[in-house]
This record gives sequence, C-alpha cells and structure tokens, in this order.
Amino acid sequence: MKLFKPKWHVQVTEDIMALRKIWEVSSPIAKPLECLGFPYDGTKAQIIVRFDGNIEFAAIKSCDLTNADATQIDKYNRLVPVRIRWDNELEQVSLTQKFLSSYLVFPDASKVIERLCASKLAIIEFGWYYDRTIHFKLDLMGAADIIWKVKNEAASQRT
Repeated sequence: MKLFKPKWHVQVTEDIMALRKIWEVSSPIAKPLECLGFPYDGTKAQIIVRFDGNIEFAAIKSCDLTNADATQIDKYNRLVPVRIRWDNELEQVSLTQKFLSSYLVFPDASKVIERLCASKLAIIEFGWYYDRTIHFKLDLMGAADIIWKVKNEAASQRT
C-alpha cells in the first residue's frame, strides 16, 4: 500500500551562455510492469519535458533501455519504436536516441506535451530482446497544471 502519491518534479537551471533559464518537468520514476531479471531488475524510466521559452523538448529518460528494440540509423543515432496508450487511444512513434544518451527523444514535443496535459494515464511499450515487451505505466494526474505553469513561465523569456 502506498502512503503517498509521487509527484511531478520541476527543476530550473541557468544556461550561462544564452543567459536564460531552462525549466524541466519530470514525471515520477516508473518501473516496468513486468519482472526483469538481473542485470535489468533496476530498469526505470520517466518522461521529461523541457522549456527555455523558444524550444520545447520531450523525451523518455532511462539509462537501462539498451536492450530495447531499435534500428541503427547512422553511426551515432538509433530509432526506438514504441507504442503509447494515452488513456484509451493507442499511438505508435519512433523515438531517437543518440549514442550513449539516456534520453529517447520524441519527434514532436508539442504533440507529446498536449497528450500529457489531456490524458490521465500513459502506458509505454518497448520491444525487448527475445521478442518480449516491457511496459511502463505513468499516472498523468496533475501533470497538466504543472506543465502549463512551467511553459508559461518559460514563455516569459521568449526572444
């Protein structure tokens, strides 16, 4: 039994070269619904949304998804196909991952941000080795309020 519900987290950093703030909103960390054996038993993921007033960024952050099915597109990048269920609507999307990066980047950040704000639940499915799939379930309740607040704050420094 959980005594409290994990919340979305906001972090603000300073880009000292551009002299602007960068706002990052991160979901609670999720473990896969399936049991994974060693060495993947510590696999976790979360959704990250970032704003600086001009650029929107949305990604799944995980250091442990190296076994997710992917297609190498060049020496430094790979495409990772995922299925996402936003409430009751299913979507397929290919995320981009740079070599050794823990971020799997959505191609259309604004669309993902809209989905995060309009949905109550997201379930993300990754293909896994040996024709398996793993799923991460994310509670999106409260995400809209915090994302819009941060997005508006970031927009105030738009150039």
